[in-house]
Amino acid sequence: MSNKAIARVREAEQEAASIRESARAEARDRVEACEKECVVAAARATDRTAAELSARLQEMRKRTEALVEQSRTEVEGDMEAMEEAARERMREAVKQIEWEMFDSCQ
Repeated sequence: MSNKAIARVREAEQEAASIRESARAEARDRVEACEKECVVAAARATDRTAAELSARLQEMRKRTEALVEQSRTEVEGDMEAMEEAARERMREAVKQIEWEMFDSCQ
């Protein structure tokens, strides 16, 4: 091989090495940029998800409070009805006891 051919091969090898190094540097830069973008995107997604979950939790609290209030109202109504029924039965029980005492005294 002639010196000229050898010099061309060496130039081509040097150019290839330069291209490889440039490609590696560009790949590193792209990976860094992607990692940064991913960190930002992950933070946004986390914030958005946290906000959505917070809103859903607030809605669930409101619904739970409404159900508790509804149950309380229903129970209060039931209690009043039970108290009235107990009063009626108490009157009957007192009358029954009075009649039994009256009967036993005669």
